[in-house]
Amino acid sequence: MTQISDLANLVLDQLEEERTDPIFWNLQNEIYPFLVEAMNMATLATGEPQIRQSVPFAIQPGSFFQAMPPNALALLRMDGPGYIRKYSWWELDKLDPGWESYDTSVPSTKIQGWFPFGFNKFGIFPPVVGSGPVTVYLTVVQFPVYESRPYTGAESVDYQQEYMDALVDYASHAARIKEGGQELLSSLAVLDRFLNKMEELSKFATRKGSLRFTKTVGVAAKQTDVEQR
Repeated sequence: MTQISDLANLVLDQLEEERTDPIFWNLQNEIYPFLVEAMNMATLATGEPQIRQSVPFAIQPGSFFQAMPPNALALLRMDGPGYIRKYSWWELDKLDPGWESYDTSVPSTKIQGWFPFGFNKFGIFPPVVGSGPVTVYLTVVQFPVYESRPYTGAESVDYQQEYMDALVDYASHAARIKEGGQELLSSLAVLDRFLNKMEELSKFATRKGSLRFTKTVGVAAKQTDVEQR
């Protein structure tokens, strides 16, 4: 499995630095964080990597809103038992205008649907009414690196091979910001190569919802898709 330290060697090659004892750039304080930043950008661009939560997730009773599981950037799918459909707020209002109202006196453990809500929560309807939580399984887009700084270089890079050169490009561009001048201007072509690759890879991820990316406005953060009517 590829580790950050493996890509760091390629970044140093692009910067024409020594792998064993770099002088101008520090691995732990500069190169490793630049690679993690590149991975974060790739995740926002393409919605990768995805992971199926192997541990059951407990939906807490009495509330529409639930906290996202640790290390999850976006929720993609909910099962349990059976597929639970994703809705937008606009769809809920059209299909069931009174969906926010529910009878708290009647025990209920059947979840009909879920909807996105910001970055650290998601919603379900109707809320679970009863004495205990309901177990579901989630498929999420995870943060590429969940460990905190300082990075050791042993953190895994869980991307397909198509991503690797682009990650190296972004990190080498970020490193050249310290140099400034002509070196920085020359590296803008490298940054553009990274952006073009992310745009290309994001085209294969249309089914992953609203985690879309463009070179001009970046990732679109929106609550409900706008439909032409």
